[in-house]
Amino acid sequence: MGKTTVDAHLYRLKTRGVDLDKYIEKQINNGGILAAWAETPSGFKFACKDIKSFMMELIMNANFAVDTGIGQRFQKGASFREVSKSDSLHILVFKNGYCNELKTRLDYVNVHLDSVSPVRGRDSKTRSIEYEPGEVVQHALTDLLHLPVTLRGSSQGLFLGIRF
Repeated sequence: MGKTTVDAHLYRLKTRGVDLDKYIEKQINNGGILAAWAETPSGFKFACKDIKSFMMELIMNANFAVDTGIGQRFQKGASFREVSKSDSLHILVFKNGYCNELKTRLDYVNVHLDSVSPVRGRDSKTRSIEYEPGEVVQHALTDLLHLPVTLRGSSQGLFLGIRF
């Protein structure tokens, strides 16, 4: 499932204007792919050969926003999220970060698909994320804690349920 996951996420990035082929350091490991997984949130890690240009491309792309505030506090690297209402790509960029797979430090990127997007939009001036508070909580329950709990708010109150 790893190759399928990588291909699916590469395709999604490409349709949003980001072609990873120019950033994957193919000389390292298995063609630059350090790890891939299918479990929620599915994703992969790759060795990045031009981390500064990659980050600048994400900053300038209107389909992505810089993770700030509460979202950035929980990350060890620079964090970017796809601007999407349902699910969204989450991209973590590590400059000279420790890579467990290779047991060394290098520039690498973690790309995964959060099944619940905490993003409401992108601030046009700062290029940072505008969070949807209820979805932030649901994202934490679903993608971080892997709990089968649904928590939704509406004008009529709070809804709590169990997902099957």
